[in-house]
Amino acid sequence: MRYRNKSRHKMLLQLGKDVREILPNQEFESSEPLNYSFLEKVNPPQPKVIRKPKVKKQPKAKEIVDGSDNSKT
Repeated sequence: MRYRNKSRHKMLLQLGKDVREILPNQEFESSEPLNYSFLEKVNPPQPKVIRKPKVKKQPKAKEIVDGSDNSKT
């Protein structure tokens, strides 16, 4: 899990057997869950979904009716 230090001060955290210095606004990973008020859990960024606009269908061309009988010519 990824965490970010929200504090304005340096912190020393014991992660497993290691002691790490965490700087302000620094992101780090931890295999165990941490529950401190000065740490913020960082979620991985969501992939952006690109939506294509729908293509408008052209209306069918209607025959122009002018009243004349030109079909028998």
